[in-house]
Amino acid sequence: SGEIPFWIHFDGLKIPKNAIKAGKEQNQRLFIGRAGHERSLTPGKIYETERTCVIPWGTVSNTKTDYEILVSGSSNWVSAQSGNVPENAFPGGHSEQGETLYIGRVMHEGQIIVGKVQPSHAVCYIAYGNDELNFSKYEVLVV
Repeated sequence: SGEIPFWIHFDGLKIPKNAIKAGKEQNQRLFIGRAGHERSLTPGKIYETERTCVIPWGTVSNTKTDYEILVSGSSNWVSAQSGNVPENAFPGGHSEQGETLYIGRVMHEGQIIVGKVQPSHAVCYIAYGNDELNFSKYEVLVV
């Protein structure tokens, strides 16, 4: 399946050419980001034009200006549900308790939104509007 994706610190200036496109919201492409928050390293979405990373955490959307963006590699997504992740799921970070978080996405109101899969919670969380929403059916990024 090609190269293994990797994280680079993002300066907010120009989306790297090899950034992995992962979704769409409000006619903007979404890329995969992650940011530190409350001792977690949480995957979320980067808007093409806003240059911020929005992560779902603690029932709300959290906007971060210091974050990493996922680049390189092919974006392969596999359907999963109820906290399950495929064997070759790409780890996206960790919860504040040290649990591995994975990169997930869901279709919501006609948009494809990137978020985090937290297996112990049996859902994929996304930041949408000001809220953190959760879904028991989702897709997971695999390598």
